[in-house]
This record gives sequence, structure tokens and C-alpha cells, in this order.
Amino acid sequence: MFKYIIIISLFFSSCSYKNHSVKDINKYITTVDYGNFSKDSVLDAAKRAFSFTNKDFIVDSYRNSLSVRKTTFNTLTTNVVDDIFILEVEEKDNNTIAKFHIKRIFNSNDSNFFYLDLGDHKMFYKRLNFFLDIEKDWPRCMSNDEDAILKTFCTNLSSIFISSPTDKDKIKKPYIYQRIQSKNIVQITKDILLIDNFEIRNKKNDILDKEDELKVKNKIMLDSNYDNAINIDDILDKIKKETNKSLNKK
Repeated sequence: MFKYIIIISLFFSSCSYKNHSVKDINKYITTVDYGNFSKDSVLDAAKRAFSFTNKDFIVDSYRNSLSVRKTTFNTLTTNVVDDIFILEVEEKDNNTIAKFHIKRIFNSNDSNFFYLDLGDHKMFYKRLNFFLDIEKDWPRCMSNDEDAILKTFCTNLSSIFISSPTDKDKIKKPYIYQRIQSKNIVQITKDILLIDNFEIRNKKNDILDKEDELKVKNKIMLDSNYDNAINIDDILDKIKKETNKSLNKK
């Protein structure tokens, strides 16, 4: 019974909206100044907010934004409704600004759309803020009059089967100054050359050490056997003398 109440409510709410044009978008954007929270931590927190709210969200992640889609089929009107959640995040001069809006499209027709009111943004931001440890407790859709379960972000019965996040799911080191600085190409090249030179130098030393060691061993062996060694020149002289002596006798 509860399921049908939701569908009927969605049906009437969709009829009450007028189509919007692109120029209307500024009236339906909520902007939040996150100060020295990093851009990456805000985007990461937003992805977690969606994943812990509903498994039906399809998240496309970009360098400075998220585009999240939720598709609903209305059995009464046979309409396919796509809600598109857009989050854009800019980090500039050690300050991060987030902008959020929701666009509803009917039957995959981009020209047949409207923007959802700002009231639908509140629960999203509260849940995003939980992962940044701004909100201490996980906000529940059912306990919020302004953001009831009929609102688009929370609308889905499957959400009641998703485990609520805990403190361990919050983002570690969310601030700009805590970010690990990435190396530029010059630094990376220097590191690689240092590693290569170290390896080559070690290999050369190893080879030279082995050659010196071999020479020393050979010298020791020659020196130790020198007294017992046979002199080839002496043997040849001896043979020569004996041969000449035999010839002279004849």
C-alpha cells in the first residue's frame, strides 16, 4: 500500500511543475563554501552520500564534478523519469566552493525537463557533510519533515535496507593542507635518474670488485706454485743442446 502512495504522490508532483529553460538554472542551485576542505574530499564525500543512500544511483565521476542519475518508471503514466544530480566543485586559493542542482527529465527527452526546488538539496548536503565530519550523526530521511521520503534524493524503499555509515566511513585527512603533494615531471625524472645511476654504479663496482678479486686469487695461485713451476725456456734449451751434441758426434 505504501508503495502506491509514493507512486501517486510522484504522479501529482510531476504534474504540478512547469518546464524550465536553461536560463532558469541559477535559481535552483545551492552553493556551499567548504573553506579549506579539499576539492577531492568534497567529491569523495558526495559519492559516499549517494552510495549509502540508494544503490540505484548511477555515478559518473569527473575531475571537478559528479553527474548522478536515478531512473524511475511511473506505472500510472508509463513515464520514465530521470533525475540528474549535478555537483560541481572548484578549489581556488585554498578555498573550495560546491554548487549543486537537480534536473528532472521525462522519457529521455532533454527538452522536456525542469529543475527541482532547493528543498530537495538539504538532505544531500547533510549526508555529504557527515563524511567530512561536519555532521556528527548520520541524517535519516524519515526523521526530517523538510526532506521527507517523498523527496527525490531519498525516494526509494530499498534505502531502508542499506546499512548506515559509521565514523570509520568518514574521510581521513579531508583538508587541503593534508593533501599529499604530487610530483611534477622534472621531479619524477630526477628520481628515476638517481635510481638508475645508483643501480649502474653498484653494478660497475660489483664487476670491478670481482675482476680485482680474480686477479688477486690468480696472483696468489701463481706465487704459491712458482717454486714448483716448470720453466719452458730451460726445457727447450736443453733439447737444443742435446740435439747439437748428437750432430757433432756424427
